[in-house]
Amino acid sequence: VETFTYSIDWGDGSEPVTGIATVDQPGDPGTKTVGSADGTHRYRDVGFFTVTVTVTDDDGASSIASGVVEITNVAPVLDRLSVTAN
Repeated sequence: VETFTYSIDWGDGSEPVTGIATVDQPGDPGTKTVGSADGTHRYRDVGFFTVTVTVTDDDGASSIASGVVEITNVAPVLDRLSVTAN
């Protein structure tokens, strides 16, 4: 029985998300195993980010895929408030 782990690097300097992938369809000789992994992330800034997903099987072999996402319309965050009295 094949098992897989995954790592998702969101490309914004945050810690990657890791976990155990779900095997949706076991494979046979000549038939690839099909699996899935879920991940969600909240970006703090707008911009373009390269998301990289690494999948590793129980034998130590891995595969890496990446793509660029564009984040727009991030809600503003108030980091500091200064009040001046007249």
